[in-house]
Amino acid sequence: MTGACHSPTASLSRFSPSPVEYGVLLQDLAGVFNPLHPDCLIDFQVTSIRDGIAVFSVAMPEAMVRGFAAMLTSQAELFRFIEHKRRSVSARIKVHDLNEIAKREKFHSDNQRLIVETFDELVKQGASTNDAIKLTNRKLKDRGHPWACYNTVAEVVRSAGRLRTFRRKSTPKEENAPC
Repeated sequence: MTGACHSPTASLSRFSPSPVEYGVLLQDLAGVFNPLHPDCLIDFQVTSIRDGIAVFSVAMPEAMVRGFAAMLTSQAELFRFIEHKRRSVSARIKVHDLNEIAKREKFHSDNQRLIVETFDELVKQGASTNDAIKLTNRKLKDRGHPWACYNTVAEVVRSAGRLRTFRRKSTPKEENAPC
């Protein structure tokens, strides 16, 4: 490799069937890809439409194909990057938006209340605590509920105090009884 400066546009011009100044061409991208521009070297055609499908063709000098494909790839990456940043900013706003926080807290408390009420109803009907947890989970799954998971249901029921066993206070006789 030599130390001479090599221009990519110069290599394009030697492959071109027409005398095109590619350095100028690349600087005027608005004219190159605009079919209404008088210096447009690209021909865009819709050749047929069948069954709601349009056949679209692009004709251009062969030397421009790689640059055209690179430009399309670059634009696709740019739009993916913009979408990623939009989602990031949207998520950041949701974290600090008081309305979103209140909505999440209401959703959370409503779901906890639904689980506990369903559990309590099943226990009143005579189900054991384990069976009530299983049946509560089954009812949530049948509804397509996002919290339909045995461990989640058990944790919500436990945090509501429904699984606590009440220890009876020991009497002085029991404390002194031999083991």
